[in-house]
Amino acid sequence: LDRMVDLSVELIDTPEMDEEFREFADALSFTKDAETIGSTKFTHWKMDVTKLDEADEDELAKMEKIIGKEGLLVRIGAVDSKTIVFAFGGGKSHVKTLVETVRSGRDIVGESAGVKKVNAELPSSKTFAMYFAADRILTLVKRVTKVLGEEDEIPFDVPKVDAPIAFVGSSAIGWTRGDIYIPMELGTAFATVAKEMKAKEEAEAREAAKTEEAADPAEDGK
Repeated sequence: LDRMVDLSVELIDTPEMDEEFREFADALSFTKDAETIGSTKFTHWKMDVTKLDEADEDELAKMEKIIGKEGLLVRIGAVDSKTIVFAFGGGKSHVKTLVETVRSGRDIVGESAGVKKVNAELPSSKTFAMYFAADRILTLVKRVTKVLGEEDEIPFDVPKVDAPIAFVGSSAIGWTRGDIYIPMELGTAFATVAKEMKAKEEAEAREAAKTEEAADPAEDGK
């Protein structure tokens, strides 16, 4: 962890750097052992967006609504000799819970009902695994859009599926295998949403046609 932080500091201090990247690098700060949560010391990687030329007051206000007053802060701490925690957002209380969970040895992701369901269809021995809950991601986008007071780009209620998309890798001597698993429940749920949206649009079009016809009736004999 210490070496990773040192390399990061060396990178942003490199004199031979593109001007645009230099602006980005100057907005970054690294503070070693910035705070202790539980008994774990955390280094801070922080982006001061006010130093970026493109930042304006309106954009900064919107960003604060989404990510809070801490801003773009990443906490990095070595929980034990084998585990490094990266935490973005959530504040100290969230990170404390995360550290306690790691130390307990619990597999929070693996305990999820949706992940259990998906894993039953995948190799039991995994080199790595990533899970993406499409329904939760879309729900988050809708919440962010609402907070910002912007037009909702997802004009439907996101169905709760609890069956994430999985990217899994397995390997042994002489072979490597990769799997991408898209649950049938996910496809079915969004196919249903698409049908409902189409039916709604057709109904609105018929209603609009009736309204237009009533407002401008055809003259008799013409």
